[in-house]
Amino acid sequence: TESFAWLLKAHLRAGLPYHDDVEPNVVEAMAPCSDADSEDVKFLTKGAHGPLNCLILLTDACWKLKDSSNAPFEVSSELHKFLQTLCGVMGACERLLKTPIPLSYTRHAGRTLMMFLCLLPLTLAPAMGWTLVPAIFILSYLLLGVDEIGVEIEEPFAILPLTPICESVKSGQKTCRETFGYK
Repeated sequence: TESFAWLLKAHLRAGLPYHDDVEPNVVEAMAPCSDADSEDVKFLTKGAHGPLNCLILLTDACWKLKDSSNAPFEVSSELHKFLQTLCGVMGACERLLKTPIPLSYTRHAGRTLMMFLCLLPLTLAPAMGWTLVPAIFILSYLLLGVDEIGVEIEEPFAILPLTPICESVKSGQKTCRETFGYK
């Protein structure tokens, strides 16, 4: 699951200027069960869709666990529910990423805001006098700031702190391994 978190982060931030290399984190996450040159690590890091490849490997591991250890049906069922949840999370993130706000909407909102800010002084000048200048400056700063925040929210994975989330998954997985006596 740690590998899934790092791979999903990299997948969601692909193409961004500060896109980091996911391979060292995946190699470290896979260290307890395979070496850095293993086929699984290459499959995860070199594949076209790392998170999906990770889900494929996790599903395969669940089937092998069920077949080899005679695990109860309930355990296998819960593991598959967990994998379905991960798949749902991945799908929701991809829908957010691939459904941007249309460029025409963004342009129209910006132009309308500028027209409003340019025409507002004409209507308020007789009533406010010289106090209009700082009032329009403050109002422009606030409204243009809200517009810029809206543009930033269109690309949420660029600004969300995904690294601490991945580190939290890593810490939780390490605690589970230590608790149950795994490497």
